[in-house]
Amino acid sequence: MNEINEGTKNEIFKYLRESTKNINPESLETFTTTIIADRLHVSRSLTSQYLNELVEEGKILKIKSRPVYFFDCESLEKKYSVKLDSVEFFDADEMFDYIRIHQKLSSPFEEMVGCDGSLKRVIKQACELFDYPPNGLPFVIYGNDGTGKKMLADLICKNSRIHGGVVNKSTKIIRKDSYQDSSALVKQLNDAVNEYMSNGLVIILSHLENIDQNLEEFIQQHISKETERNLHFIFLSNKIPNTYLNSALAKSIPLYVNLPDYDKRPKEEREGIVVSLFKKEAAKLDASIQISSNVLKSLSNARYSDNIQGLVTTVRLICVRASAKAENGIITVHTYDMPVNELESVQPTTEDVAYVDCSKYQPSNEIDLYIDFFNSVMESCKEENAAAITARFSPIYNAIEDHILASGSDSSRTLQGIEVAIANIVNATIQKRFITIPGNFSFLLAHLFYIYQEYKTRFDVWADQKNDEMNGTLEKTQKLFVSEYMITEEIDSLMQNSLEIPMPGIIKVIVSLIFYRYNGELRKRNVYGVIICHGYSTASSIANAVNSLIGSYVFDAIDMPVSTSVEDIKNMLKDRLLRINRFADAVILVDMGSLEDIAPEVVKESSRNIAIMNNVSTKMALNIGYRIKNGVSISDIFENCESDYQIEHTVIYGKETDMILFVSEGGLQTAQRMADLFRDSLPEDIPVQLMIAPYDKIRNGDLSDIQENRNLLFITGTEDPHLEEVTFIPLEDIITTGNLDIVAHKLSGYLDENGMKELGINIRRNFTLINVVNYLTILNPKPLLDYVTAAVDSLQQKMNIELQGKRLIGIYIHVCVLIERLVTKSGVIRDDATNQKFAKEHPDFIQDVKACFKPVLDHYSIEIPDAEMMYLHSYISEESQRN
Repeated sequence: MNEINEGTKNEIFKYLRESTKNINPESLETFTTTIIADRLHVSRSLTSQYLNELVEEGKILKIKSRPVYFFDCESLEKKYSVKLDSVEFFDADEMFDYIRIHQKLSSPFEEMVGCDGSLKRVIKQACELFDYPPNGLPFVIYGNDGTGKKMLADLICKNSRIHGGVVNKSTKIIRKDSYQDSSALVKQLNDAVNEYMSNGLVIILSHLENIDQNLEEFIQQHISKETERNLHFIFLSNKIPNTYLNSALAKSIPLYVNLPDYDKRPKEEREGIVVSLFKKEAAKLDASIQISSNVLKSLSNARYSDNIQGLVTTVRLICVRASAKAENGIITVHTYDMPVNELESVQPTTEDVAYVDCSKYQPSNEIDLYIDFFNSVMESCKEENAAAITARFSPIYNAIEDHILASGSDSSRTLQGIEVAIANIVNATIQKRFITIPGNFSFLLAHLFYIYQEYKTRFDVWADQKNDEMNGTLEKTQKLFVSEYMITEEIDSLMQNSLEIPMPGIIKVIVSLIFYRYNGELRKRNVYGVIICHGYSTASSIANAVNSLIGSYVFDAIDMPVSTSVEDIKNMLKDRLLRINRFADAVILVDMGSLEDIAPEVVKESSRNIAIMNNVSTKMALNIGYRIKNGVSISDIFENCESDYQIEHTVIYGKETDMILFVSEGGLQTAQRMADLFRDSLPEDIPVQLMIAPYDKIRNGDLSDIQENRNLLFITGTEDPHLEEVTFIPLEDIITTGNLDIVAHKLSGYLDENGMKELGINIRRNFTLINVVNYLTILNPKPLLDYVTAAVDSLQQKMNIELQGKRLIGIYIHVCVLIERLVTKSGVIRDDATNQKFAKEHPDFIQDVKACFKPVLDHYSIEIPDAEMMYLHSYISEESQRN
């Protein structure tokens, strides 16, 4: 009986699923209990019972109206591209209103491979500018032949029409090429303007690099006319526009976006383009196409002078040859179907040939395998100590190692080149550092780099999603694997100098953990040595001899010819200490007592414990070196040394009272608000003074009364006072948690690991942008931020710059504080001769600011004086140069 009941219940569910697929919002009777019962010949009471059971199981959606309606939730979601989980509706109209608001409209860019990858940013920028209220703005798409400029321009227009932008159903779109005679082209364009502009006209003009005076005058004339609101331009160019446009026209076109060459696109996108072209040919031939894995690999690795257009030609030639052998409507493309020039580039492979059905193609799951691996590595680093992390990491690494080795060495010349370069770097490092690595280390590291670069778009998305977790993992790796991470950083530096490829954070973690597995003695060392001696090679000779005898890289060396100044020595020592992990202490051995004087100044900046010993000799350095290698603490490292070697030593621990200084160009009140917000973020009271000071005073370098008997840990605020040899952390860095590692390190002597975690959590909670603006100003933060965001975005477009991340947040904060100063008339910079000179030299900037900031200035009934214009210009110019 139960089987019969379940069968009936399943029939009801199946009925609802099929009916929902063909739902008509104007006729919903088929979804009522009565009609369902009648159609399936089941009693109404039993139908009602089963429907309610299906609702409780989460399989169907119930609308509590009169009559009650039931729908298959999954079918609705697929049909309308909307999520309906945990949503209740009291009538059908409410449900369809929700669907209309929340459904995801299909994007015309979906047909462009890379729209959600490497081209995502380009598409977003171009669409925003094209439809920028009220009338849109012109822009240039530039790139070499065949990169997809015309396709992108067409899709931008299509997207504008779909989403109610500047293009509507009556808008005429014309495409012209500036290869033709300029006078004839200008006449055609003028005729088009006269004929179509009343209803809307978009001119897509190719090869802008061939522009001459006639065409330039036409474009300048129509771009500058505010009355021609229905005329829109998209320019296409094979060259970077600022290499040939005159300054006036360049200023009128606020954005240039670049489409990269085919061979510069990520691997998964190149494969996707190849498959999409074969699918188009399959549709033309009304057939199914299967392509050999060799063909897919060769075409995705190929390079064409005309980029994707060259690939299109190649795919068509292949299909012409392969279609002659079609069987039962299936075309199978083999390697030998490729043109001769493509065949010549095929690399030997030991992999079995597979065939890809283009209609069912899915991107390689290789990327998912590595993302899972990276996620597992970060999970392993959540263990409490180094031993537990290594124990959890080892089987994870063994699995990916087996996979890489089993897949064999890729035939890619790029990979082979990376492998050779990395092997040279690694070999130089291990010989110098006396460390042990597995025999396949260079190949494995090269493979990880290669994979990361090939799938860079996907990995970048993953890295953005895991940013906070990744920063925490790196911080923990630096603390627990001090020596290993230092060596990893050295390899990273060499790779950046040699290959111009930075090591991603997750690979730094993996390399550090591999070093830890194979180098047991390194884990004992949290102290590093530096030998400084007069002479051209005295220090190097002692350091090399001691390192060789010990069999470990214990001492670095600084040779000091007689002509070397004390300032040079200080700078060299600072440089060496910067290479040492910031969680490690340092032992400095010098040959003369006079050199001891340089160390106290260096200690002020490093905030690490530093021990200094004079009268260095090879025998004494060897003794100290063994102690460093064996993990003796810095406080015990010189035990008995003074009596043994008749020398003196000093350990400098720093000043008595630490402090953090808060400054703002908005005045002492603003600085005090920042200090209060930071104090609220501390998990407990600590003996660190949070002090404020006038910005102008600090900017002039007057720290004498502030620093008396105090150790300045760092300065933070809304404006950099530009003091040499003092760490400044911009407020925007704290908001974006960009420099929390510096904050944590500076406070490491006062907070334990749990305290550090709580501090990070509190800062993330308290230092949100809107909360900071709320603290720093007396103005309502929400409308203030809305106005400032719109004004700054508009000014960026006017100035043809793009500020991102913490730089953009810094501008927002700066402008918010500026507006408060103008509203309260406190701390406003007064005009003087310098400001007047600036106004004469930068009238365009002042005009742009006034235009872009008009809504916010009108709202708060303020004006920006020329002196503040100068200040704003210097701030924005400085920030744009940093990006």
